[in-house]
Amino acid sequence: MLVVQASVDLTPRSEGLLSLPVILIVLLVLAIAGWWVVSRREAYPEYLPRFLVVLGLLAGNVLFFWRPLFTGAHIPMGGGDLSSFFFTLHAYSADRITSGELPLWNPHLHGGMPHLGNFQAAVLYPPNLIAYLIAQPFTYAAMELLAILHYLIASAGVYLLLRWLGAGRIGAVSGGLLFAYGGFFVAHLGHYSMISAAAWLPWLFWATGRLTDRPTWPGAALLAVLTFLMASGGHQQTLLFGLVGIGLWWVFLMASRAGFRIPGVGSEVVPVDNSAAFRSIWNRPGMFAVIRFGGGIGAGLLLAAPMIIPSLQLAQRSVRATLSIEQASEFSVQPVSLLQLILPTVYGSNPNDFWGVFSSGEIWGYMGVTALVVAVLGVVLRPSAPRIFFAILGLLAVVYAVGPAAPLHGWFYQFVPGFDLVRAPARAYIFMNLAVAILAGLAISDLSARLSTVSLNPAPLLARTNRILVVIIGATGLLILPFFYTQILGVNDPPNRPVITVDNLWMMLLYLTLLAAALWLIQRGLVRGAIVGLILISILVLDLFSATMPFNPTGQDLTAGYRDPEITAVLQDEWDENGPFRLDVRHEGLMPNFGMLDELHVARGVFDPMQPAAYTNLVNVLSGESSNPGYDALNIYYVVQPGDSETSPQGFDLIMESASGNQLWGREDPLPRAWFVSDATELDPELHLDVFQQGDLDPAETVLLDKVPVDVDGSASGDVEFVSYSPERIELSVDVDGAGYVVLSEGSYPGWSATADGDDLPLLQANSGIRAFPVDESVSEVAVSYQGRLELLSAFGSLVGFLLIVGAMVGPRFWRGRGRTDG
Repeated sequence: MLVVQASVDLTPRSEGLLSLPVILIVLLVLAIAGWWVVSRREAYPEYLPRFLVVLGLLAGNVLFFWRPLFTGAHIPMGGGDLSSFFFTLHAYSADRITSGELPLWNPHLHGGMPHLGNFQAAVLYPPNLIAYLIAQPFTYAAMELLAILHYLIASAGVYLLLRWLGAGRIGAVSGGLLFAYGGFFVAHLGHYSMISAAAWLPWLFWATGRLTDRPTWPGAALLAVLTFLMASGGHQQTLLFGLVGIGLWWVFLMASRAGFRIPGVGSEVVPVDNSAAFRSIWNRPGMFAVIRFGGGIGAGLLLAAPMIIPSLQLAQRSVRATLSIEQASEFSVQPVSLLQLILPTVYGSNPNDFWGVFSSGEIWGYMGVTALVVAVLGVVLRPSAPRIFFAILGLLAVVYAVGPAAPLHGWFYQFVPGFDLVRAPARAYIFMNLAVAILAGLAISDLSARLSTVSLNPAPLLARTNRILVVIIGATGLLILPFFYTQILGVNDPPNRPVITVDNLWMMLLYLTLLAAALWLIQRGLVRGAIVGLILISILVLDLFSATMPFNPTGQDLTAGYRDPEITAVLQDEWDENGPFRLDVRHEGLMPNFGMLDELHVARGVFDPMQPAAYTNLVNVLSGESSNPGYDALNIYYVVQPGDSETSPQGFDLIMESASGNQLWGREDPLPRAWFVSDATELDPELHLDVFQQGDLDPAETVLLDKVPVDVDGSASGDVEFVSYSPERIELSVDVDGAGYVVLSEGSYPGWSATADGDDLPLLQANSGIRAFPVDESVSEVAVSYQGRLELLSAFGSLVGFLLIVGAMVGPRFWRGRGRTDG
């Protein structure tokens, strides 16, 4: 039997994620590095500013996450998907991988489902693999640190992109901080796979730009590696958005370098002739540019093929296999909620504490009202083509994010492949956040240098900007604020919304006033150089962090819902004695995946958009209906519910009530995980659920099949026992006296096969969503195994991608060396 053992440490964390020894080691390393850089600044003058950049990005990460890093606070507030969903997936991956096994299948949830092919599990993502090897046993603290790490990765990517665009170091650091700690990333902290994929988006923009500047094969290899990192991060929608975004970016860069012009754009009144630009696309360098870019993206996707290809198969069989336009439009940014872009908490103080009919967690994109002003300056100060591109990209992202309020989302849904499979248009805010960060970073760089590289004098523009800011500040202070104060002071018990609005307005006034003062100082020439950048970055970061930093830390113990050692001990003893069974968690205070971290199986589990639809539909029909004979098909032995519950599960007896106040209920004689029946009914699969719902089937006597391959007369009898059980292989002992079927209460899915004494048995989908196979008296031992043929086939694609990347890296050196030798 499967040995049951804890694969994760659920001890509650009461201290910071960084222990004192770790802090001291980090400080010592930074001190030594700083001393080395300073002592050699004459020989290596570029090292000191680079070291200060690293310190700046690290400081931003530490200052934003200081509570979880140095105190017992957890992230995110409420737990979200990070604790209820991703933690269990990664704990399972960590347990299997550190045991030397590749987790192809996860039997713990939804009747069993592919694990490598479950894209959000991100089994092949390198940072996850490193975390599994370091954090043994796996803990929720490791999950938190993984999430925090990606904010640093995102900020570093924007820094590199801004440096490539010509920004100074202070401006580039500013953009990195704005992007990483702005609305999209903060609101989606609980969506780990989303931020782990999104963190590589600016890196892809940077690598694409670098490849167009220096069209080399190693540059294409770098693009491939970064594409693999985004793809293996584990979020299909972010990958889809990212590929579209960098595709547009590459087309723009290639068109710019080819000399394309748009008629009617520009101040010169000359005829536009793009013929030479068109010809440049079809010449040898142009074709190689296409091959390098397309090959880099393709090789990266091939490298992630063992995740991507099985996930496409799973998606076709998942509960999200098809989405109507109405479903795809869920979690759009309602136009009224755009107010959050300047008043961040007007609809709630936390993404999980929203007010109104929409979820702030999906539609929250606050980047700082001061950042918006500075971003506009970034376009107006120097309206170059790349700045206009990012401005248009950001605006189009907002138009897409509003979903059905504008036609753009519908057009993408209908005409762009893949967009009919994703929902939540508000997630396009990632491009709006990126655009604001890029443009604001460029503006800060320009103002720090006072545009010394161009003839434009920024003083008149800054003066006009300040006049506009003064009007806004005056109107807000003299008209808008007094209106809301009348709503507050005119009643004894003021409503909460005007109070929150006034709080937001006061903070907006504060930061706009600081920005106006800073712009006045710059206009007058009273501050110059790096001081300008430091003043602006301070204002923008204070504005942003004031709104985003309080959003997620919580003192709540986010793993408490997995812990009840008394109940867990009883269930583990039952598993060891009688074999596999399922647990039904009917408790809002416990995690839906309760028991999974102790190697137990749950009947439903937390919702997963990739969970197989067939088994899910069966569970939805029967779950909670224990009086229905078909309920036995689910192999539910136990129910956990609160001790103060007013109802008891029908057909179950109370076994115990734990010290935590949780009740464990059990059944006297449930069906085992595998059993024998000698009667089969052939029925259209679309009618299976109707039969179960009506309570007209006893699964202990009859099995429903799409097609009956072996005739049975209902007279045979027999027993089925488990010899061994592991995620990808189940061995059964069969003792029957005639023809019939073994029914296995495991989710039916392609890739599973059954063999008896070396001969293949047809493995059938039975009872709507589980498995069955025919047997007779000649069969004694049966092995049901998951071959992972699609995963194996995908591994060849991954090998091809790897060879392409290696070839692009070392090939040019080989050919150059060969040329020198031949010469």
